[in-house]
Amino acid sequence: MWLRTLLQQMSRRGIAHWLPYAGNEMQIGDVAISVQHPLSDDHLKAVSRGNPNDSSVVLRIEYAGTRILLGADVQQSGWQWMLNRDADLRADVFKFPHHGAWHEGEPSLNEIMERVAPSVVIISVGTSNHYEHPSPETLRLLRTLQGSVRFMCTAATPRCHGKPEAIAPQVRALMPPESQNGRSYKDSRSCPCAGHVTIRISRNGIEVSPTLEQHGRVIDLFETPQCRDESSWRVSCPQGDAVPWVRQGGGQDPGMASDPVA
Repeated sequence: MWLRTLLQQMSRRGIAHWLPYAGNEMQIGDVAISVQHPLSDDHLKAVSRGNPNDSSVVLRIEYAGTRILLGADVQQSGWQWMLNRDADLRADVFKFPHHGAWHEGEPSLNEIMERVAPSVVIISVGTSNHYEHPSPETLRLLRTLQGSVRFMCTAATPRCHGKPEAIAPQVRALMPPESQNGRSYKDSRSCPCAGHVTIRISRNGIEVSPTLEQHGRVIDLFETPQCRDESSWRVSCPQGDAVPWVRQGGGQDPGMASDPVA
C-alpha cells in the first residue's frame, strides 16, 4: 500500500521513476548500474508460486572495470531463470543471496559460482537467525574455493562457535574501526565476524576492509570458523558433517539482523 501511495505522490509531482526490470540500466557519473533480474514475467511467476524472494532485484554495479553483483534474496528458481536467459552474472565481488541460504537441486551453487567467478564473496547474516543461515552446503562449497575466492560473513553464528555471544566483547576489541559500524557490532545479542564490510574500488583494483590479517585475528577466537578449512578447527566434527546449530534459550533472537556492505 505504501508503495502505491509513493508512486501516486511521485506522479503528482512529476518525479521520474525507474522500473527495476532486467535489461534496464542507469548511469551515475562513472558508475553503471544494470538490473539482471527480474523480468516482468519472473515477477508474475514468483508471486503465483508464493515465493516473492525469486522476484527480488539483482543489481550489477560497475566502476573502473570492477563489477559488484548484489544477489538480493533470490533463491534457486530465480537463478535458474537468469541462467536460462544467459544473463551476464560475471562479477569481482558477490554479495551472496538470501543470507547464505542454498539447498541441493538445480541450479547447483557450484554452477552459479562458476558463472559469477568472483574473487570476494560476502554473506550478510545475523548471529542467531531463526533459519540457521548460512546453509552448511554454502559454507562447504565456499571453503573448497579458498585460494581463488575470499569469503566472509558479517556475523558469527553457532556453527562458528558454540556460544558466539560469549566471546563477542573479545571479538569487538580486535575489529578495525571501520568494521565497527554495523548492527552485529552494536547488538549485544550478536557476535560480529567481518562486521561492516567496505569495498573500495579504484582504477588499481579493489581494497577490502577488514583485510585478511585483520579478519584472521578475529576468527582465531572461534572454535570452528566456517571460513577456514576444517583442519584448523579446534573442535573436531565427523568429516563432511555440518557443525550442529546450538540454539540458546532466553531472550529474543536478533533474527536476520545483519550488517550492510558499503
